Amino acid sequence: VSADTAGNLGYNLRAGYPFVLPTTTVSPPVQVDDETEWKGFLPFDTLPHGLNPASGVIVAANHAAVPPSYFSTIAADLGEGLNVALNQEFDYGYRAARVEELLAARPLHSVESFQAIQADAKLLSAGEILPYLSDLDFIPASMTAARERLLAWDGVFSTSSSEALL
Repeated sequence: VSADTAGNLGYNLRAGYPFVLPTTTVSPPVQVDDETEWKGFLPFDTLPHGLNPASGVIVAANHAAVPPSYFSTIAADLGEGLNVALNQEFDYGYRAARVEELLAARPLHSVESFQAIQADAKLLSAGEILPYLSDLDFIPASMTAARERLLAWDGVFSTSSSEALL
């Protein structure tokens, strides 16, 4: 992520990323034998990049910086017999969504607000998963009490939250 004094905001993957045979499933690829040997590097202009997004914000939170279609496009460009997989073991985007939510919550930010964003510990995925617990019956009944605690939980992973451990 970069910015300049003219107000431009950009994202560029700045690494040589190897491509390999399609049978290689390790990502990033590791050279251990002829089968996993690197066949070359992606051309710089094909690496993920962007400039001045409409939202005015670029969030980098260990989530996929490109849509899934990017990998198909690159594979087609490389041609049959070659494979590329920019490490697809990404975070599912919950952290990025939370950062975007916090950024959008106010028009201007300060050092303190960015510190709060950095330290934020709310888990958005809990909000998706927990409602499914409400219709479940548990045996023993002590599990029902745990479910009720989770359903009342605010989704924040704080040091005082026993629900976060559940």
